[in-house]
Amino acid sequence: MNETLQQLYERKSTRAFDDRELTPEQIHTILEASTMAPTAGNQQLYTILHVTDMQTSTNKFS
Repeated sequence: MNETLQQLYERKSTRAFDDRELTPEQIHTILEASTMAPTAGNQQLYTILHVTDMQTSTNKFS
């Protein structure tokens, strides 16, 4: 099977998260990958939030 199709079939959505902190290298990799992801019409209409305080995120984003 084509590798791209295989990746699409194996894709999953994560709905439960750990309390582990990410390293700066992991954060950089995630941000770099997100800016390279294609968007419809190359509009790049997205926002990325890096939340470091769970209490703040619960109060502001729930």
